[in-house]
Amino acid sequence: MSMEGTCPICEAEVSLKEDILVSEILSCPDCHSVLVVEAIDDHRASLREAPAIEEDWGQ
Repeated sequence: MSMEGTCPICEAEVSLKEDILVSEILSCPDCHSVLVVEAIDDHRASLREAPAIEEDWGQ
């Protein structure tokens, strides 16, 4: 059984590998947004847009 999620940006259905983990980073095949797995419940993954990497001004 495959796992799926919905892209929060373009609302496309995203097929995921069965062994995907919470906090894993992936890319939407339609809009190419970088997404992160927020939760997994009953073969359905909750996805959100990954936060942008910010430069550390303290270094």
